[in-house]
Amino acid sequence: MNINRQVDEEKAGALMRRYWLHEKWVQQECPIEAAPSEDDAIGWYGWLMEQEPEAYTLFRIALGEYLCETQGFGAMLSDVKRLFSDCDRMYPQEMMHFWSHYEDPPLEFNAQWRNIWPISTRMAFEPTDLFWYQEKYEVDLFLVVLAQLRSIRLGSGWDEYLCNLRDSRGKLKKGVAVDFVLGGLGGYAGLHRDLEIAYDPRLRNTIGHNMYTVVDNTLKSLDGEIEVSVLEFVDACLALQNVQNSILWMLSRKQIDLRPLVGCGVVTTMLLGDGDRVPVSLQLAPFFEIDSEAAWLDQVCVAWDDGDDTFVLQLPHTSGYGAAISQPLAADLLTACGTRVAWSLLPVMPCIHHGHKSIETPWGPVCVQGGAVVKEVELI
Repeated sequence: MNINRQVDEEKAGALMRRYWLHEKWVQQECPIEAAPSEDDAIGWYGWLMEQEPEAYTLFRIALGEYLCETQGFGAMLSDVKRLFSDCDRMYPQEMMHFWSHYEDPPLEFNAQWRNIWPISTRMAFEPTDLFWYQEKYEVDLFLVVLAQLRSIRLGSGWDEYLCNLRDSRGKLKKGVAVDFVLGGLGGYAGLHRDLEIAYDPRLRNTIGHNMYTVVDNTLKSLDGEIEVSVLEFVDACLALQNVQNSILWMLSRKQIDLRPLVGCGVVTTMLLGDGDRVPVSLQLAPFFEIDSEAAWLDQVCVAWDDGDDTFVLQLPHTSGYGAAISQPLAADLLTACGTRVAWSLLPVMPCIHHGHKSIETPWGPVCVQGGAVVKEVELI
């Protein structure tokens, strides 16, 4: 298991547990009686839902990717994104067919996925863990997507049915499909490596045919030819889950209209520096990435809030419509009104790393994830 050593495992583990509790609840179709408790809920979700429903969806995907990277799957995730991007750029006509086919991807396998979502990474072989691995292995969607992208990427065009990978009854031959995908994605080394770990034929053949025994925490085939350690099994479970999730996240991202999300996710605005302090806004990273030039900052203004008897900064959270986000401002900024000031915008995410200076927000501590965008903004 390749864990990012800069990660504070206690912080990351706590956030990951809350993330998976929420995902399990979503897969159960969000029954009110089974909703995560206040202590287990992710506060960012409700706050973003109030701004724009798809802001919640985008952040939910981005948080999953963020946690995926902390487990050492950053190279794989980057390769999955690059594979989709390369196909979109090089073969736009074929990808039009692809995206049309996956217009609403969760509906294709939601019932299957709901039944098998939980997976354990306990350092032992348990019958339920072996069953869950086998069931995840059997979900066709991910291998089909990768096989179709492999065909497009290598110039063979859009292949909806993949008949060459199916038996006479039309059932996908998993081993053949895995070999087909691996044979064409050598240029995506991180994805290739984790696919080999995830779709381990030793595990599928022994578990799927119930031809194994467990001795001293080692899974052995009954003929004695195959041995898999518990560490190898845990690595396979994590790789399978993260590879599959990464593909699902890419399919789901395509369904989101990003235009109304420009300016969403601003968690706080502060005045920083000595002497003439300057305004700095912190924005959740997936929303920061939507508008790399932060053009929406041209719309900020200072206003008087009669209710709170204070000045506030108003930040529009959508591209031209919707309610503004008001945040209290220190009075010393008002001396800049009517002038142009350098306004900084920084991307942030929940803080789960060692040595990062965290900034407290109502929804939990955040830390900076990259460089600032600086805009000359006229305060009105």
